[in-house]
Amino acid sequence: MSSSRRTVPLPGNWHAIVPAILARDPVCRWGILPAEEGYCRSDSTEVDHMGEAWDHDPARLRGICHYHHLKRTSAQGNAAAARQRSLKYRPKEKHPGFADGTAALRTGAAQAEGTAAGAEGTAAAAAGLGTTYVSEGTTHMERG
Repeated sequence: MSSSRRTVPLPGNWHAIVPAILARDPVCRWGILPAEEGYCRSDSTEVDHMGEAWDHDPARLRGICHYHHLKRTSAQGNAAAARQRSLKYRPKEKHPGFADGTAALRTGAAQAEGTAAGAEGTAAAAAGLGTTYVSEGTTHMERG
């Protein structure tokens, strides 16, 4: 039984493909893909898929050293885990009252209205006309 966590099984003739690729690429081929920086001159000990995991075409396989194979496999696993995590959580939706910012505008308008009513009330009180107050956005005046 294999302890591999491969998502795609290797072909039945994989044991024949590996020696052929390692004979073709005796030196690690790290650095031939655009995302890989630098070159490695270690001996190739493993075979890496440069394309999809199911594509076992010898043109899409390369010999690579153990260190770089672990590095590449780890990066691929981390990318797959990140994709899974992004699907697990939905983006948080804003509350419908705050979706377009109108709640803040309404609050600002109510504050401005209250300030204006307060000024009117002060003027009315000074004139001896009565008391002015604001309730639920409506200005009320009581005659005194």
